[in-house]
Amino acid sequence: MTQSRLIPWTQTHSIRWYGPGEHCEDPVPGDLFLVATPGTTARAIQAGQWLVAHISEPELKPYTWCNHAAIIRDARSTDVMGNGSLTVAGMPIVSQMSPKLWKAGHEYAPLWDYVHTLYGVIHFDMDDNDRQYLLDADDSCAFIQYGYAQYPGLVIAGLTGMHVGFSIGNAMICSVHTTHCASNLSLRPDRPESGVMPAHIAMWVDAKPPQQG
Repeated sequence: MTQSRLIPWTQTHSIRWYGPGEHCEDPVPGDLFLVATPGTTARAIQAGQWLVAHISEPELKPYTWCNHAAIIRDARSTDVMGNGSLTVAGMPIVSQMSPKLWKAGHEYAPLWDYVHTLYGVIHFDMDDNDRQYLLDADDSCAFIQYGYAQYPGLVIAGLTGMHVGFSIGNAMICSVHTTHCASNLSLRPDRPESGVMPAHIAMWVDAKPPQQG
């Protein structure tokens, strides 16, 4: 177990890394999930984080690899998810905000879907009450839409320091969802939840892939 030297995380935690072709078989519900995903939206997120890291927040540079964050859960019963993936009881899944144009918003997806890319599983040393609080917070996000409109505000805030918020309806992006759920882990961000990017979460837990560490 390690203690992050990068506040605001205060609970002790461990990080396990999985490269392409590797898969975590035994995560604990409530673990955090950080990943480098492919796709157009992912590349746009990384480009925005790169700009922020090279203009106003240089401490982010080692962490811009991360363009997606989520909460790990377990499937409680056999069902077919909206993306057509079959899950069975006890199978690790991720609770996430998905930017898919055909199903943008909160969804559950098998952890196995990420076997082809680099990801980290962050396990916190917390008691059952704190873990249940985190999972309950995640449950409350079940019908929230994806917050595309938040991205301009994120970039403006990162480049200028001005926290400008843009949103349409009841919506959030992946890093806002993860920060919201993990707020009971003594997390006190230096900005509103709406100003958190995936790279910030990676920085707060000091999640550098092994080849970078």
